[in-house]
Amino acid sequence: MLTLGIPEKIWETDFVKRFYDGWTQLAGEFRVELIGGDISRSPDRFVIDSIACGQVLKGEAVLRSGAKPGDAICVSGSLGGAAGGLLLLESKSKNDLSESWQQRLVERQLRPFPRITLGKILREKGLASSMIDISDGISSDIHHLCEASGVGASIDACLLPVDKDLKYLVDADQMIALALNGGEDFELLFTVPKEKISTLQNADVTQIGIVTENAGVVTLTDGDKTVELQPSGYRHF
Repeated sequence: MLTLGIPEKIWETDFVKRFYDGWTQLAGEFRVELIGGDISRSPDRFVIDSIACGQVLKGEAVLRSGAKPGDAICVSGSLGGAAGGLLLLESKSKNDLSESWQQRLVERQLRPFPRITLGKILREKGLASSMIDISDGISSDIHHLCEASGVGASIDACLLPVDKDLKYLVDADQMIALALNGGEDFELLFTVPKEKISTLQNADVTQIGIVTENAGVVTLTDGDKTVELQPSGYRHF
């Protein structure tokens, strides 16, 4: 279901048509149907409110609550690119985004690609013990997963698959910060029993840590330094 709030200045352009064209193209790729919603006038901002509904057989969903101590913590793809793209969009005009690395980062922000295929493989083959998508940022989303599962986590900063294009935008410390806290990458963060991790060897997946027994505590190791990782991603309220 899709609800839009549209200011008059946008309604009078072809933006809404182009928006629906883009939505329909991506939705069609994954057989998603638009079944309802609403369109209202907005004073000055374009507002999008979407709800996606689906179903899964009873007992076959991969929940946040299944992680066990000793499980490997993994992520798909690379991290921080969407946050880098947002920095570029907030600081530069479109005419200043001509470099290929800039365009790739902006694409990560504006056109995230849903990891539907990988998610289905993880579920259907029983590989993931728990799973969540990275929308708020790993530092926050790993806490969501640990809270639901009653476990802790140990993350190795050196293993984080940081988006390589960030090196043209920020320094090394900021790259790690964007990967941990930036959010909106919409990659998958999931745990895998250690005896099954070899199954994912050829997938676009990186092990970044391990689930611990220290419930609610997430640590980040960077070389010889280990600190408690606070949830510093997007806060909804």
